[in-house]
Amino acid sequence: MEVNLINIKNNLLKQLLAVLLLTGGLFFYQGPVKGQSTRFLPLPADFAQISNFQEGVAKVRTIGDSIAYLDTSGHFAIKPRKDFDVAGDFKNGYAWVGKYFGDTLLYGFIDKAGKMVIPCRYKEVEPFYNHLAIVYSDQEGWQAIDTTGNKVMSDSLLITEEPVWEAGEVKSWQDIEPPHFHEGLMLCQKDGKFGYMDATGRLSIDCKYLRANGFTDGVALVALDTVANWLPDKLKDIDRNRNKNNHKEDADELSSTLDSLYLNLPSGPPTYKWTLIDPTGATICPIDSSFSPDISRGFIEGLLAFQDRQNKWGFMNTKAKVVIPARFDNEPTRFSDGVCIVQVLGEQSGGKDGYMLLIDLSGKQVAKIPFCTTAGCMYDSNLAYHEGLLAVKINQNWGYMDKQGRLVIRPDFEKALDFHNGRAVVVDQSGQIKVVLNPLRYPAK
Repeated sequence: MEVNLINIKNNLLKQLLAVLLLTGGLFFYQGPVKGQSTRFLPLPADFAQISNFQEGVAKVRTIGDSIAYLDTSGHFAIKPRKDFDVAGDFKNGYAWVGKYFGDTLLYGFIDKAGKMVIPCRYKEVEPFYNHLAIVYSDQEGWQAIDTTGNKVMSDSLLITEEPVWEAGEVKSWQDIEPPHFHEGLMLCQKDGKFGYMDATGRLSIDCKYLRANGFTDGVALVALDTVANWLPDKLKDIDRNRNKNNHKEDADELSSTLDSLYLNLPSGPPTYKWTLIDPTGATICPIDSSFSPDISRGFIEGLLAFQDRQNKWGFMNTKAKVVIPARFDNEPTRFSDGVCIVQVLGEQSGGKDGYMLLIDLSGKQVAKIPFCTTAGCMYDSNLAYHEGLLAVKINQNWGYMDKQGRLVIRPDFEKALDFHNGRAVVVDQSGQIKVVLNPLRYPAK
């Protein structure tokens, strides 16, 4: 994510209004920590955009429309240059860059010295993960390449489409970007079944699963079968009895009922029997069939969110053991920095008597922070802690709150990104871009 100096105010207002409409969240703050002052990183004057710091550098675009990268001291790690038109953040020591050839934008990669290690020849690229990147060209389609640009695998097993479900059936397919490598393995697909490839392109775990997700924390969620009773019982009874009925009027009634039930089937895919496997493909354990795991997020910091049959939320570990019982009505945020956030809505208008709970990885309540008190309210947040701090919005401005609900950086900013590498990009009330230092790591002198 990056912020722009040019036209920042109009764009920011649109974004903030959208977020307010979507979240409706309010957060209380206890006031700034006494004696705390905000420290900023010295920056070059001639820049119009800056991204978050990743792997010790941040991408900037100068007012003269050159692209450069700053180190954590604010000096140029890669000096301004115009030999490419767009660029991304560094991942695994490499950043994608793009250059126009006529009307066609093609992508390649540079290293942290600024050297072009893979020429701009691809129409689409993904960042490097586990030293492999997914790229696309008209000549070869999707493929995985290593850091020298050599092809590791073609698109024969890469997942480039996903199903669109309707009434329990796949009605169409939509194009997607192939998944990344996670922990040395990539989710792949053959003949409609899922498996895993290693970094050499070898099929490491056979394509035999109906559903699967990528490896995280040493495990993956897979399904070999569906839950037998995912169809309504009445529908199954009708389907069994229809062929036994020889009376036309009864058969017509059964067909009409069957059609009605069919039209009211759930819009998504069937329910699956989920199992945890390790990177060798060995089964670790099945997941309780009464739980519905959050497969979209998978395991984060060793925990997987799930819902029980009462639609309560909890978390299980990589052995499918419940470590945080299902007791939350609202979906928790994903774990970040060792905590997740659960919003508990109040009954007053705007939820002003509600609060948010901070829960650690053991399920212990770290803090209970009211949405509002006589001191004031918070209207929004970035919903995840990074390096001990959460970006929060108080009235019309943003600041940063610690895990005890204390405001350690005053709400003086029109925009505030998350902390990375001890630094966060902010925009002050005059529209000036700055980089603030994390006071938990760099206390005021």
